[in-house]
Amino acid sequence: GATAELTEVKRSLMGVQVQLGKARVERFKKLWASRRPLAVVPMEGCSCSACHAELRPAIVQNVRAVEMLQHCDACRRLLFDPEQFP
Repeated sequence: GATAELTEVKRSLMGVQVQLGKARVERFKKLWASRRPLAVVPMEGCSCSACHAELRPAIVQNVRAVEMLQHCDACRRLLFDPEQFP
């Protein structure tokens, strides 16, 4: 039922938090509090889809390579590549 599903979601969330580490989880919580519901946004070409600022080439490359968490220099939202995570 719904209770079992909620328990499983909480368990999965705990696993992700362990993988990310405490510092990254706290950073995301602060970001979420100030930018919700758009704390994580897709890139649009080489721009941030939230504030439409042009992203530096290094940020675009890192987002596409999924090597590390990247944020927009202008609005500080986390970015993802919509081609890799539709």
